[in-house]
Amino acid sequence: MSKDTKNSDDKKELTPQLINDVKQELKKRSDELMELKNGLESILELKNKIQNNNRNNDKNKKVDIQQESSSKKPCSTNSHQQKKAGEHQYCKNKVLIICVTSFILFLGVLIMVVPENE
Repeated sequence: MSKDTKNSDDKKELTPQLINDVKQELKKRSDELMELKNGLESILELKNKIQNNNRNNDKNKKVDIQQESSSKKPCSTNSHQQKKAGEHQYCKNKVLIICVTSFILFLGVLIMVVPENE
């Protein structure tokens, strides 16, 4: 008998007031969802506009770069080779300076460590 009373307590009667309350709650939630949907759609539209603008800007940049490169004189190979040779000489000089400095430091340490014979 206790189970029967428990089941009857769990069951609610569908009263017109309860039905109206549920309808109002559903309408409220539906309105909230529609607002969220509209917000998401506007965000999506803005995202698409930004992507289109970025694509157009990239295309314009590519066209500008192509126009600039076609309007400029082609680089002469001699100046390119001279520039490369200059960089190579700079690297050689840098290595030479490092080697000479290391050798001088080594000699300095060697002189300090080895005692003088009198």
